[in-house]
Amino acid sequence: MYFGGGVKMEAEKIEDLEKRRIPDLDEGEELKRVQVMLPEKILKRLKKMAFEKEVSRGSIIREAIKEYLRKREKPLEENPEAKIPNSKLQDLIDECRTFWGGFETVGEEGFFEKFREKGWKFKDLTDEQFIILCHYLKIGYQGFFIVPEVEDFVDRIRELEATEEQCKLLSLTLEYNVEIEDKDLDKTIGELISEIKEQVEELEED
Repeated sequence: MYFGGGVKMEAEKIEDLEKRRIPDLDEGEELKRVQVMLPEKILKRLKKMAFEKEVSRGSIIREAIKEYLRKREKPLEENPEAKIPNSKLQDLIDECRTFWGGFETVGEEGFFEKFREKGWKFKDLTDEQFIILCHYLKIGYQGFFIVPEVEDFVDRIRELEATEEQCKLLSLTLEYNVEIEDKDLDKTIGELISEIKEQVEELEED
């Protein structure tokens, strides 16, 4: 788990990206040139993201591909104690993932509505399942053209019978841009909440 970076920028500064040398995170590795056709809207978002993160667009594209392959090659393992089978939850997550690394949360094709249609409840998720979902829900939250208030978004899982502990973890994840890592999956929701709070306190003291 770590806190994501990035700063807001003015739209007119996006073009500055073309004028300066920015680091390529895969520099030094053997890279093969490929041609990728992207919709103009996605390319603009990619330029903006590269500017904010101060990395090359190629780095972001390769990282997105690596993340996609990692998730596809390492699906959730079955847990006999889970009320909601991991395989079915993984299928739903995959249904809501978009072509370019996004995650649909609202609308008829969004995660919340599909989750509701299955008759599932957030309180029936295991800690591991919910922590994984936090990662995707954060992607969905940040994908809004106009980002909603954190609590308004959290209310969506509260309506689907999430526990207050689950609501708190999602709220902290969104508010402080927390990145979920594989090592976090062995922790409980309570442990993650405590760790985030401790790190927030340390950051505020600095």
